[in-house]
Amino acid sequence: MRGARAIQSASLAAAVGLLLVVLAGAAQESDTRIIRGQVLNQEGKPVALAIVHLKNATTDEQWSVVTNNEGRYQFNDMEIKHDYEVYAEWQDQKSRTRKISQFDMRPLIRVNLKLKPAKKSKEEKKEEEAKKDEEDEG
Repeated sequence: MRGARAIQSASLAAAVGLLLVVLAGAAQESDTRIIRGQVLNQEGKPVALAIVHLKNATTDEQWSVVTNNEGRYQFNDMEIKHDYEVYAEWQDQKSRTRKISQFDMRPLIRVNLKLKPAKKSKEEKKEEEAKKDEEDEG
């Protein structure tokens, strides 16, 4: 009876050890991730040729890609252990900046970016008001 229990215990210990080795190997394989998504206009339609910017918030490295005809973009081999910020620009429009945390361990992160009209600076607003005043006077 003791011999059978010893064999069961040894088998269980071997199975647990093998599982830990497999899990450790899987964790090492997923040191990088893919960040992908789609850039959409205000109506929810894809935007081709938009520029998507990705910044590694840990190291300050930056990358940019141009969206394809379906408004899709992708960044490959991004390190999981870093935080990232991503946003898109097209003509005079810009999306809000989205953050990706190092604590989000998914190997594939999907981030769709919706474009909005760019906010005008105070100088641009003053110029527009001056043009309107000139039109009203003329």
